Amino acid sequence: MSQGPFANAGSTVLFNWWQGLKHDTGGRARLRRCHTLTEVTLEPCYQSLYHHLMLLPEVKEFRERLRERLPAIAALAAMIVSIPEHGQPIAKQMAQRIGDRKRVSEPRFQRLLQCHEPEEIFQSLRRILPLLDQQVDLFGLANGIYYWNDRLRKEWAYAYFES
Repeated sequence: MSQGPFANAGSTVLFNWWQGLKHDTGGRARLRRCHTLTEVTLEPCYQSLYHHLMLLPEVKEFRERLRERLPAIAALAAMIVSIPEHGQPIAKQMAQRIGDRKRVSEPRFQRLLQCHEPEEIFQSLRRILPLLDQQVDLFGLANGIYYWNDRLRKEWAYAYFES
């Protein structure tokens, strides 16, 4: 049984592409300025990631969903400035306290969990990443967007409210 598109070779492709954005500052900037997922798909640096992933045999069974979710993953990955060495789940990061407040307020977190479509998820996380200093686990983010469903939203809710 496969572990998803970001296991094994897929994770290597994603990580190498993300690292390559450090040298492709123009591509990174264009991705960060995209306001819609359609705009993301028009970017050459996105197309590079897409084509490298689609060449992997183990990604074949994930292609349809990946085509739908990868633009959000790529655009949000372009916002990540660093990956914490000992990354914790993103929902726990959102619940971390700064002074007397959580990094991401409960209403904002609840709005995220109400999202269903990739475009909605993208828009919500696009506003949340700066609140996390744009430092999140790349693979946690990618898998969260790829597998976004009721079960994952419940897992994120438990992680957020346990903190």
